[in-house]
Amino acid sequence: MLVRLIKYLEPVRVAQTREAREAIYSFRYRVYHEELGREIGGVDHARKMVVEPEDEAPGVFHLYAGRLDAIRGVGRVRVWAPGQVPEPLARLLSLERVPGIERFGISELGRLMVDRRHRGARVAAALAIAGFEVQANHGVDLAFCYCRPG
Repeated sequence: MLVRLIKYLEPVRVAQTREAREAIYSFRYRVYHEELGREIGGVDHARKMVVEPEDEAPGVFHLYAGRLDAIRGVGRVRVWAPGQVPEPLARLLSLERVPGIERFGISELGRLMVDRRHRGARVAAALAIAGFEVQANHGVDLAFCYCRPG
């Protein structure tokens, strides 16, 4: 019941257009660079965006809460079919320690961030719920989520 209430009060959408993805990338820039002062990969200062090569890869879903002109929070779900996780990420996640991993669909929920005016409210929960729904709808058996709090 609580999940339904959060979904009703804070709808989350999957970006379907380049315009939506670019609004998400701009939001990332605002949070990571302008607010937190972090230098991370994918920063494009000229366009004021944070875009990583994997952002446009197959199996990537960008989530956002709010309107494109007033985003409250974003997240990224990456999904891989069994045996398809890129080797550097497989090492980072120590997937070799999981028996039968070659049979599992794997996912990562990341780049989850919320506008400072909406932190401590329902936005992060709504994004996490939407992320897990994307994972469930795409055959994910094992999901990872990690963060570096601001």
